[in-house]
Amino acid sequence: MQELNRIRGYRSMIGLSQEEMAKKIGISRENYARKESSNNFNETEKLALLSVFNEKGLKLVRNDLD
Repeated sequence: MQELNRIRGYRSMIGLSQEEMAKKIGISRENYARKESSNNFNETEKLALLSVFNEKGLKLVRNDLD
């Protein structure tokens, strides 16, 4: 059974496309898609994601992205 991809789920909840999220954290859409599918974001990228999610009203902490 495939594990739930939390980051993809959170992104969908706030209504952003992969391209929009990639721009917000400063990477290409292709790189974002690859990292999202494997949950292979580095720490700096995870903190940027967390900032976007929280700006959009999700109340997340760093561990929510693992």
